[in-house]
Amino acid sequence: MPVACRSSANARTGMCGLDHGAREGCVSVYLSYVTKAGDRWDLLAYRFYGDPFRYEPIVAANPHVPIEPVLESGLALSIPVLERAEITPSIESLPPWKR
Repeated sequence: MPVACRSSANARTGMCGLDHGAREGCVSVYLSYVTKAGDRWDLLAYRFYGDPFRYEPIVAANPHVPIEPVLESGLALSIPVLERAEITPSIESLPPWKR
């Protein structure tokens, strides 16, 4: 799993500048998203990654946002762009008829 840069402004440029440097797996591309009424971390993970259990990279990329059941509307979020292999749903997250 990639390490999401805490400094998303630098990460957008591809220049991490953090202790982990530019090591392989460092997320350096982000999408911008403004939350709407009713958005939740799991719904965002499902929308962007196809798996509601993959919300950790989104949370890690947005340390300024409090962990709440429902996100406040109007928050600017950075959504890490993950490699295709990283967003493939795990077997456990699939419904029984798709396993």
